[in-house]
Amino acid sequence: MNIATLEPSTGRHWRWRRDTFHRLGELGLFTDRSVELIGGEILEMSPKNPPHRVATGRGRRALAVIFREDGFTIWDQEPLALGEWDEPEPDLVVTPGQPNDYLADHPTAAQALLVVEVADSTLGFDLGDKADRYAAAGVRDYWVADVSAR
Repeated sequence: MNIATLEPSTGRHWRWRRDTFHRLGELGLFTDRSVELIGGEILEMSPKNPPHRVATGRGRRALAVIFREDGFTIWDQEPLALGEWDEPEPDLVVTPGQPNDYLADHPTAAQALLVVEVADSTLGFDLGDKADRYAAAGVRDYWVADVSAR
C-alpha cells in the first residue's frame, strides 16, 4: 500500500482514496464484508433484510421494463465511482451501454442516468449525506425508495 495516498482528516480518522480502497480490497481486508467508500471513510453496510431485497428486486424489474432497449445496463448493488473519495454501492443504477463498456472501471456519476437507493434503516443517510454526494458528483436523477413508508 502506498502510504502517500492516505490523507489525515480530523481526530483519529483517515480519509481513503478510491485507489487505496481498491488495494485494501485486493489484499483481502474486506473479505466477507459489504463496504462502501463515502467521503473517504470505509463504511460497513447493513445486511439486506427481506423487505429491502424485495423492493430492490421489484425496482429492478420496473426499470427493466422502462429501459428495455439494448442500449442500457441496470446495475444491482454495484460500485459507482463518484470521485476520488466516494464509491458507494447504490441499490440500482442505470447507465447507457452494455456491461462490457465498463471493463476498465466502474460506472461514474456522469454516466449514471438514474441512481436508486432502497432505504429501510438508512433513510436519513440516503436523503442527507448520500444525496448531497450524488448531487455534488453530478448524478442526474436520484430516487430513494422508503421501504418503511411503502
